[in-house]
Amino acid sequence: MTKVTRQPRDGLPNEVYDVDVAVTPSGEVICTWADTRDGNPEIYVARTNRQLERQKREVRLTNTEGPSVEPQLILVGDEALVAFSEATGDDADIHLARLAIPSLERRGDVTRVHDSEGRSHQPRWVGEGAGSLALTWLDEEPEDRAVMRLLALDDHGKSLTAVRTLTVVGGTRVTSGALACTAKQCRGVVSALGQGRLLLGALETRRELGAPVNVTPLVDLAGGTDQELGLTLAATDASVVVFVRDRGAGSLLRRLDLRW
Repeated sequence: MTKVTRQPRDGLPNEVYDVDVAVTPSGEVICTWADTRDGNPEIYVARTNRQLERQKREVRLTNTEGPSVEPQLILVGDEALVAFSEATGDDADIHLARLAIPSLERRGDVTRVHDSEGRSHQPRWVGEGAGSLALTWLDEEPEDRAVMRLLALDDHGKSLTAVRTLTVVGGTRVTSGALACTAKQCRGVVSALGQGRLLLGALETRRELGAPVNVTPLVDLAGGTDQELGLTLAATDASVVVFVRDRGAGSLLRRLDLRW
């Protein structure tokens, strides 16, 4: 897909990371990633055929002084939408680029989804596709707090609502989440730290509302507050959640069934 041959700059290695992939209805593969070939992480996109043969030179989406990382890709109609985190100084915001399929030509300017006061990261597409798009990400706040954001979008990446804030009751720092959205509603789970505990809560809300969401805790997880849960929805209706839970010197894969 890509081959970096330039020498490292500013002490940074030439690395490729944060890869995301989507497949078109015709079987072509579109891939996005970040790499540091020019001494600063930037976002690239490329397209291959079914045999994974690249069809054209990769397209560079960003060219900024700060690092651009964590690209997330979704295909909607004849467009590819790429959300990513881009830093300016000590802060970082979520940005969005629209690309035509199959040319990968950019449609319009890259837009800032939300102007946060701290560091925004971990963007995730949580809609099923056309008519149900939504985007989540984590926002770092003062005093070691963190929240999850949720934003409903139309099929061209335009905001339909105000950016919503998701917090867990009893938690001060949201650490991860896994949501699924239809045209009407969003469901899922969110984890948060609070008073030395790791809480796992569930939420259900209408997709196009703009009000904050206070997530109800379901489980108080033992095993330490530094656990990486890897929250994953195993069903499109968010009825089955799998996650990793520390136990002693090892870890276990857990399943949580939800009835909405």
